[in-house]
Amino acid sequence: MPAAVSVSSDSTLSPADRAIAPADILPSLLAAPAPPANDPQDALMLGRTIKTTGITVLRAEPSKGQDWWICRCPCGREFVAHGWGVRHGRIRNCGEHGEHVAEQSRRNITQQAQSDEPEFLAWFDGACEPINPGGTASFGVIVKGEDGTVLLRDHRVVGKGKAMSNNLAEYAGVLHVLKYLASRPPGRVTIYGDSNLVVNQLNGKWRVRKGLYISIATETKELLAHLRGLGWQINFCWIPREQNEECDGLSKKEADKPDARVRSGSLPINSTLPGRSVS
Repeated sequence: MPAAVSVSSDSTLSPADRAIAPADILPSLLAAPAPPANDPQDALMLGRTIKTTGITVLRAEPSKGQDWWICRCPCGREFVAHGWGVRHGRIRNCGEHGEHVAEQSRRNITQQAQSDEPEFLAWFDGACEPINPGGTASFGVIVKGEDGTVLLRDHRVVGKGKAMSNNLAEYAGVLHVLKYLASRPPGRVTIYGDSNLVVNQLNGKWRVRKGLYISIATETKELLAHLRGLGWQINFCWIPREQNEECDGLSKKEADKPDARVRSGSLPINSTLPGRSVS
């Protein structure tokens, strides 16, 4: 907030006041006649908005002396000014009006651009059964549009045997979602999962150390960085398992079959094909 400028009785500004006076009000202050020492009309200004400037008087500022007021500029900033200068239109704004309006305009443009971007919600889950590691790894995923329309609902077997694990299956589900998003124009998406490890690693809170999932985790992080570079806003959010029941069921749908097999093209590791869309 710029400091208020005091006007002396001979209509001149002290060197200190010249230094702090906003450039856009300094000429009018220099040209203005000296305000009366005790103008009775100042007492009637509380709550008034000056028609010529749009400045609203909010309350008195006794720490500055008599007839000083806290005002609101049309740009929204509060500032301190002498009542006489405000009432007679000599003080036109807070002194930072132009800068503040320009910043607000930039903020509005950014918000409008974000509101124009498509928004998605996605869920993933993975499983490795009947033993982990070493069982049948599979995943289930769902992607919805901003209107709730289901754009993708899929479940696939990643693989079988000692190279499979639950964490690998979870990452396979995330990678499947990201490959689907890669087929869409950039937008915003929140991806929900009940894997603490996957969500925290993709949010950058936990490091990827060791495990059967390292290769697919690396691929997932590379695709994630690529999509963000294209303009995607991607957030990961942990949810408890009971809030992820649909994907949990999908992830086990294939693995529960006695003859569960890896479908052709279903293994997402090092694959460049997007997920299967149902929209």
